[in-house]
Amino acid sequence: MYEKVGRLRLLLAALFLAPGALAASCGDDVRSVRGLVVEVVPASLAVVDTVTVEDEDLVIWSIDGGGKRFEGFTPSHLREHMAQGLPVTVWFEERDGVLVMKEISD
Repeated sequence: MYEKVGRLRLLLAALFLAPGALAASCGDDVRSVRGLVVEVVPASLAVVDTVTVEDEDLVIWSIDGGGKRFEGFTPSHLREHMAQGLPVTVWFEERDGVLVMKEISD
């Protein structure tokens, strides 16, 4: 019984620490937020202009797409997340007071 609890704790720790490790490997100024997509503004069919995420503390994060394409994360894919209530994790850095997306994942 205790062995199963230990394995569960290890698994949960790995799930929570993995995004942080990825963010840390991207650079010193890169941070992340995980939450629900509440708005998507497209720049084109394939490029996100901005994505707005609400985290578990109900804090709203508006993150600029930086004019880049993110493989598999088109505006329509992010709208699917919004409609289905599926969270995303967004890694970003702050540039001149603007949060600019570096990476995004399910």
